[in-house]
Amino acid sequence: MHRISLRFLVPIGAVLTLGLSTFVLVLPTLPDASTPPVTIDNVDLTPATQTVTTGWHAQTDTTANMVGVSWQGKAPADFTVEKRDPRGHWHSLAPVGLGDDPGADPGSRDAKSARRHAATRSTEPVWVGNDTTAVRVKLDHGTATNVDLKAIKTPRVATSPPGSADALPAWPNIISRAQWGADEGLRLANCSSPDYDARVQLAIVHHTVNSNSYQPWESASIVRGVYAYHTITLGYCDIAYNFLVDRFGQVFEGRFGGVDRPVHGAHAIGFNTQTTGVAAIGNFQGAGAPGALIDGLENIIAWKLAASGVDPARPTLYTTNGNDKFAPGTQIWEPTVIGHRDTWFTDCPGDGLYGRLDEIHAPLAARVITSVPDPSPWWVPGLFVPSIATLDAFGGVHPAGSADSFHHNVYWPNFPIARAVKLATGGGGYVLDGFGAVNAFGNAPPATASAYWPGWDIARDLVLRPAGGGWVLDGWGAIHAFGGAPPITSGSYWQGWDIARGLVVFPSGAGGYVLDGWGGVHPFGNAGAPGFSGYWPGWDIARSIVWRSDDAGGYVLDGYGSLHAFAGAPPLANVQYLGFDFAASVALTPGGGGGYVVDRFGQLYPFGNAPWVRQAQTGWGFSLGRGVSVN
Repeated sequence: MHRISLRFLVPIGAVLTLGLSTFVLVLPTLPDASTPPVTIDNVDLTPATQTVTTGWHAQTDTTANMVGVSWQGKAPADFTVEKRDPRGHWHSLAPVGLGDDPGADPGSRDAKSARRHAATRSTEPVWVGNDTTAVRVKLDHGTATNVDLKAIKTPRVATSPPGSADALPAWPNIISRAQWGADEGLRLANCSSPDYDARVQLAIVHHTVNSNSYQPWESASIVRGVYAYHTITLGYCDIAYNFLVDRFGQVFEGRFGGVDRPVHGAHAIGFNTQTTGVAAIGNFQGAGAPGALIDGLENIIAWKLAASGVDPARPTLYTTNGNDKFAPGTQIWEPTVIGHRDTWFTDCPGDGLYGRLDEIHAPLAARVITSVPDPSPWWVPGLFVPSIATLDAFGGVHPAGSADSFHHNVYWPNFPIARAVKLATGGGGYVLDGFGAVNAFGNAPPATASAYWPGWDIARDLVLRPAGGGWVLDGWGAIHAFGGAPPITSGSYWQGWDIARGLVVFPSGAGGYVLDGWGGVHPFGNAGAPGFSGYWPGWDIARSIVWRSDDAGGYVLDGYGSLHAFAGAPPLANVQYLGFDFAASVALTPGGGGGYVVDRFGQLYPFGNAPWVRQAQTGWGFSLGRGVSVN
């Protein structure tokens, strides 16, 4: 079974949730008179009672551009489809056998609608092209009774250019159903409306087993033919897949119901619930997948996972609905991108594509984290737990615990310039960027820092004052007041040496401490001697400093997750990373008896008496974790 290697020192199973603007689809309508209809002719290749065996063949004249073979019989049967071109030459297209029908989950509306076809076996539809004058079918292996040819004619439709949307930066220019000419009457004849799941957990990649020699302008016709075959021949409620991607990277909307919604498909029996099915148009069992197809698959899967609030870097615990391979209720840890063969006994999506799923999966976490950072609409704050915000390097502020969604404009995709986050008492908060700007989000009022160095990444920490305003620490150790806070002169200043790491200022502004990268805790104002033993000269391993709300001392966080008490603070349990420099920042709960460490992957770790909390976004898989704040 295909498995993608995931090596992260973070708990398994967390869900990444991201915000998005709602993408509004134009409501599909029945095709107007200018849209040529898809036709399916049923051609009897054998008499109803005749049973044929290996070596049998038959042909028929046809101008169809897509065909499928159906038959009756309990034994397996494999066929070869050939076509004749206008010059009279015959071309072998593809060996075909029993398709992956049924792909519908037991008990689903697709399965109920398809029952009237249960006595008939069918191959996948095969694209034969627009220059076909005849089709020949050969039985390569097995026996079959009542063999029919489904001759599908899908006239070319002039598709309008794919649209764009502001929902996510990674919007992949999906060609909508209206644009590829979907006849909505086909789905409405079988089922009245789409079904929806609660969410999407993972993407399943398929191939359609069509010819690989089609041209870009033929892809829409192929999609229309597959749609007709699934609804008319197989009896499904709609096309089985949620999306289709051609060998040129064009992405087509599949099943009706909204590309940004968890539409229940019929693409992988037992695995349709809470998955999205993406089909590559072509046959990749013996052929390699072109680069444009890989890019198209990556584009749509990255966008769909981001829009669905899925963290690509983490596996998910999936519960199957049951098939011949997995009993109902089986729980399996799955990566977020798998192949159809991982779910059932099939070669789909072909060796040439299946072998590249790792390549598709690898960049998804980076693609998702550089899209909109706000949590998805279904983020629900917890009860009776702290309100927490974590910060990624691009300025994304992510809620945890009882925090509401942080919708804000403080975000610089692909520019890792964010340095610190602090929640304000009245809601919202502030993000410090590396240039020294203090950026408000939520309902926090704007703040203008007195120190701002455009183009110079020198700001290091931010402290808010209860009465308003606060202080910014630069990398040399200087402290810069803003918003009416009193000026502070620190005795610890290392001009030209970027070694300052953290800042503690007493609420009165009369004193505090500066942390350097070696763990040195330097008092200023009326602050006493730290009495701190955690000091590592020459080793830049100190990460963050915090002060207890009861003024009973503070703590220094090192890169390994250890917490070192100073100024008389009681010891607290450490968050250890077993020798890995993963810890990024620390914040204490209001009572001071515990707190949270955020690591470079965005994962929160409670310590002391702090409770475990849910997070909206974790496991980024990269060194993007920058800060944490607790109210």
